[in-house]
Amino acid sequence: MKEKIRHLLAGKLIEKAETKMSLRRLIQIDGATDERVNRLLDHLSSLEQDIEILETVLKQLKQ
Repeated sequence: MKEKIRHLLAGKLIEKAETKMSLRRLIQIDGATDERVNRLLDHLSSLEQDIEILETVLKQLKQ
């Protein structure tokens, strides 16, 4: 069970990094409309919540 949660956590962390890179690229090429930026920021927020939940569950399983 712990390994599955670690795998999910790693996937979410990778996805978070990719989303941050997408946001940075979007800003660099000046294609950052409010809608696109807000969508990426909402996605980042959702990923951070998922990561927090997975980290909490993993800590509980370690006890």
